[in-house]
Amino acid sequence: MVGAIAPLLWAGVAIAQPAPSSSELRLVYPPEGHQTASDRIFFLGTAPPTGSVTINGQGVNRSAFGHFAPSFPLQLGPNRFEIRWGDRTEIRTITRIANQPLLSTPLATLEPMVDWGWPIGEPICLRVTGRPNLTIDARVAERTFPILPRPSAGSPLPNASVLTGSDPPPPSLTTYEGCFTPDRPDDWGQVRFYIDGEMPMTPRGRITVWPRDRRDRARVTVPWGVARTGPSTNHSRLTPLPQGSQATIAGRQGDWLRLSYGAWIQASEVAIEPSSTPLQAVVQGIRAQNQGTAVEVQLPLSEPVPVEVRQENQDLVLTLHQAIAQTDTLFLQRNPAISQLTWQVLPGNRLEYRARLATAQAWGWTLRYEGNVLHWRIKHPPVRSGAAPLSGITILLDPGHGGRESGAINAAGIPEKTPNLQTSLKLQAALERRGARVVLTRSTDQDLPIPDRLAQIAELEPTIALSVHYNALPDDGNAETTQGIGMFWYHAQAQDLAQFLHDELTRRLDRPSYGVFWGNLALARPTIAPSVLMELGFMSHPTESEWITNPAEQDRLAEAIAASLETWFDRLAPN
Repeated sequence: MVGAIAPLLWAGVAIAQPAPSSSELRLVYPPEGHQTASDRIFFLGTAPPTGSVTINGQGVNRSAFGHFAPSFPLQLGPNRFEIRWGDRTEIRTITRIANQPLLSTPLATLEPMVDWGWPIGEPICLRVTGRPNLTIDARVAERTFPILPRPSAGSPLPNASVLTGSDPPPPSLTTYEGCFTPDRPDDWGQVRFYIDGEMPMTPRGRITVWPRDRRDRARVTVPWGVARTGPSTNHSRLTPLPQGSQATIAGRQGDWLRLSYGAWIQASEVAIEPSSTPLQAVVQGIRAQNQGTAVEVQLPLSEPVPVEVRQENQDLVLTLHQAIAQTDTLFLQRNPAISQLTWQVLPGNRLEYRARLATAQAWGWTLRYEGNVLHWRIKHPPVRSGAAPLSGITILLDPGHGGRESGAINAAGIPEKTPNLQTSLKLQAALERRGARVVLTRSTDQDLPIPDRLAQIAELEPTIALSVHYNALPDDGNAETTQGIGMFWYHAQAQDLAQFLHDELTRRLDRPSYGVFWGNLALARPTIAPSVLMELGFMSHPTESEWITNPAEQDRLAEAIAASLETWFDRLAPN
């Protein structure tokens, strides 16, 4: 960065910092005309440190180099802000929109808004939201049933609130629910809701009830089918289904299919095959043998049924759905990855297989179907050899964002993609000095879609994978006070690494802690290696962003990460 070098007192230590190159008032966030449902907004910008910056006449705190990030409350509707420094002025009009709809009708949401298909004999439950104290009846074909207020319907904590520490506003709408059980297969048509005995409201979707002998199957046609807990991308992910997996379809809501074991999947990821026979796989003999750098558990099945994998302490647990056992023989070859392989029958036509890890750390696994044979591949621990402390270790570094995707931006206008790459290149050098093989997903400022990054991890099968990022806040965050190092993990095999890196970096560098989080993030989801997404500081914090872009501090950070990894491998994969 071009600019003078000046001292900044941070945590009691004077460090060299590049001053911002801007010679005038610059506001980088929010943009003019910004709309938000938040009750407040922070202003991120900079101006020369001489003089003062005011927002609507109120002075704001600034860093030694003039950066600022104050928050201001918002009223519903347009809010006009005048940001001044000397004779320079920026105007921003920020519109706060209601986070609950302004109702012109008694009901805000209705079901079904898409066509539903449901098997006969199962209750069909409808949910609507609307004004409080309504009397609602639903009519479907010749059936009429009440839709009643849901008892103790609270407001779930939004995922973003876990990161910002803010609480959601209390719900202003009442949730109403009611169920009926259809007694015949038929097109039951649309639902009509009657409020206080009149004023019918009709959602767009129709309800079709399927006959008992309809057992259509969904066969996964993409490399990994995304199974979820409900019929939308807002619902949590389950273990992805490998290509070729089949499951009985037990319901449909629009483009989402409910599978017989409880998961939902998008219709675009499967082929629907008509069937009237139950799906049930038979498992007989099982073999687990060394295959290169992994042990491979092979389960020949009569049908490629859905699977789930989880980790419980030192056990990797594989569950087969819609399966029964005829197993009398199981072969486990001696290997460095797992010391024991056992199985048991669970209720609901499920089989469970437990692979006891031979070491305290799991190093990655994959699933795939080849025809009807399920291959469960569990990686061996890394083999370290040679004088260099990290020889034999392969580390993938993923500098976040790049190209047209800038990521977060700091008060001086520097995009996150820049320090992501700078830090990654310095970390690569520090790790290679310790003997590690290091592969970067990108080494230049280039576009790199997330699927391409994940494909590199899958192909390389590294010992560990680290995604390098710097953080930022949503509108309702406190940008002046929120700072620190954070780590995100998804699979249990990465939790220890995430916690260790967080603890070591905050200690070695005397940096604030943001915390360690389980997070449903794409670069934390690979199973082939312990994968951690590192958020190494906040671009939105006025002074921490200066630390982030300081070349000398980047050197210290890279060295601290490399030293921490050396210590972690010494503990879990001794030479």
